Amino acid sequence: MKAVGLGACLVLAACTMTVNEQIIGGGDTSSADVSDGTTDATDGEDGTEAGDGTDGSDSTEGSDGMDGLTGMDGLTDGTDWIPTGTNTVCATAAEPGDTVGWPFTGLQYTPQTEKSGSDQYAFTCTKCPNGYDGVGGKYRRFIDDNASLPNPKDSAETWEFIGNAFINIIDEVDSATGKRVRVTARGYYFCPEPDEFFDQIEGKEWWNVVLVYTEVDPPGAFGIDPGVADPCFFGFSTEGGFGNDLGVACNLFWDPKGTWQTTDTYCRIGATVNGRLCEDPFAAPE
Repeated sequence: MKAVGLGACLVLAACTMTVNEQIIGGGDTSSADVSDGTTDATDGEDGTEAGDGTDGSDSTEGSDGMDGLTGMDGLTDGTDWIPTGTNTVCATAAEPGDTVGWPFTGLQYTPQTEKSGSDQYAFTCTKCPNGYDGVGGKYRRFIDDNASLPNPKDSAETWEFIGNAFINIIDEVDSATGKRVRVTARGYYFCPEPDEFFDQIEGKEWWNVVLVYTEVDPPGAFGIDPGVADPCFFGFSTEGGFGNDLGVACNLFWDPKGTWQTTDTYCRIGATVNGRLCEDPFAAPE
């Protein structure tokens, strides 16, 4: 996920980013106000555009029920970017999770950013086994409340989820090099137990997922590198038709003040959002 300015108020919640009742995960976080950072993230500033936990990421295929899936650009091609083992589910799990997915078996992580200091984290369980039910599908980044923007000739980005696995594709000019590049990043996410942030990040209830990027091609594009993880917020809009557009905001710096450095909205491909059809920006023109 590339860095962008906050721009308009995110449609998931009020402009103060107080989480509303539509938060994915069902937890009561109405008191968790989270402010955005005063400075937008810079591509590649800390290598935390997305992340890869090294623990438990050595499988060669998905768990039961996931073999034979299609449409995920190599999701089941024998690569080793999805963990194996037995899901460790938090005792306070708030969601039944999706019907298919890959297990989360834990993540030991020390962020390497200017703001994170030497804080260490040990995530032992997930609150959404196999990922959040209802998130699965393919989404396109859109701007200005217009599902047809940006023009794919200028910029295009998609996320595709099956269970808790994802593929993120970005195609645009990388500000670090001034050249247009297409990057494909793969990984998975889990839903952390808030107490496992150890009060080291403000608004710990608000960060309802941790993205774990395990493969990036080409590595380093848009500051995305394997080996890094990011706490993020997933939430559906209350305006675009529940489940039709997904908001994502991430604390790439693991800033203890609980700021985010990216915030984007994505519409579900095939859905109509604000009167416009959300189309795949990478689809060949008819």
